[in-house]
Amino acid sequence: MTVQTRVKRVANGEPAELSARLAEGETGTTPVQGRTVQLALGTGATKQPCNRTTGAQGSAHCTIASIDQPLNAEATVPVSAEFAGDAYYCGSRDSATARLEYYTGQAVGLTGSVRLPLISLNVGPTPDTGPVRTASASKTGTPCAASAGTFLVSLDALCPEVSTSLAPGTATATAEIQKVQPGRPTGPRSTTCGRE
Repeated sequence: MTVQTRVKRVANGEPAELSARLAEGETGTTPVQGRTVQLALGTGATKQPCNRTTGAQGSAHCTIASIDQPLNAEATVPVSAEFAGDAYYCGSRDSATARLEYYTGQAVGLTGSVRLPLISLNVGPTPDTGPVRTASASKTGTPCAASAGTFLVSLDALCPEVSTSLAPGTATATAEIQKVQPGRPTGPRSTTCGRE
C-alpha cells in the first residue's frame, strides 16, 4: 500500500491544492478506492488537514482554502498524506516538503555621508526598522525619530515602515520625513515619538 503526495510551493493567504494516490500491489500501481485519506499542511497546532475518499483511480484531492503556516528558518512547510488502515489494508503514510513564500525588507528614515575637503560626516541609519523577514501580513512598529541630521541639514519626524500583505503577496518599505531644513536642529529634542 502506498500513499503519494506532491506539492512544491505554498503562500500564506492563498489556497493550496493537495492530492494523494492510494495504491496496492507489488509495484504499487493498483488503485484502492473508497478509502479515507487525510491530507495536511503543517504539523501540531498549525496543522491544516482535510479528509477525502479515494476515487476509482485511488486518488484523493482537497483544497486548503487559505494557508496559514509559520515561517521557519528553511522557509518550508511539511505536507503529509495518511491512510489510517482498516480491516483489510494496513495503514500507510507519505510526506513531502513545500517551500513557503516569504517577504523581506528594511526601511530607514535617514542614512548618508558627506565628504568635504576638511571634514567627513556620516548620518544614520536613523531610525531603522532592521531586517524584516515574514510570511504573514504585518507592519513594523519602529518608533519615529523626532529629528536627525548634521550642521548641514536637519530633518524632523523620520518614520520608516515595512508592511506586507497577502493574496496577493506584497512587501513595501517606506520612509516618511515631515520637514527638511538646512542647518543644525535647534534646542534639545525628544529622541523618539510614537506612531498612531
